[in-house]
Amino acid sequence: MKKVGLVALVLGLTGAIVPLPSPEPALAQVRVQRLWFAESANLDDRGRPLSDCAGQYRSDPGPKARMRGACESGDPALLGVPLMLRHINGETGAVSNIRTFTIDAIRGAVLDARTPADNVPVATTDTDVIQVIGPDGSVVMMGGWELP
Repeated sequence: MKKVGLVALVLGLTGAIVPLPSPEPALAQVRVQRLWFAESANLDDRGRPLSDCAGQYRSDPGPKARMRGACESGDPALLGVPLMLRHINGETGAVSNIRTFTIDAIRGAVLDARTPADNVPVATTDTDVIQVIGPDGSVVMMGGWELP
């Protein structure tokens, strides 16, 4: 009898955990975390990309996602001009212009975009493409996910 009373008390205080059906379509029910990168085709004198960006993508259950990262450039043509971070879904071809940013010569650029305010994609695939678009519309950096 004591056990039944204790169980009833605990369930009364915490509430019974019963999964309820969701009225929304089923999205990913697990957290997705990926590392992303984008590099320029232009190389410095050591053979390294002249410009690059790298960061983390995280998608939580439901329509919530976030992309964070940082960019640097040794290319004077990319400093202080508006650039666009873009995601292309490798399966559907859906293009998401995530956000515009500028790269400062000293500090670089720090990116932090999250849904629903920014256009961060919720669905990703291993064949996705990450691009940085220059002010003239050309692709100045390209990459994707860091795969294990």
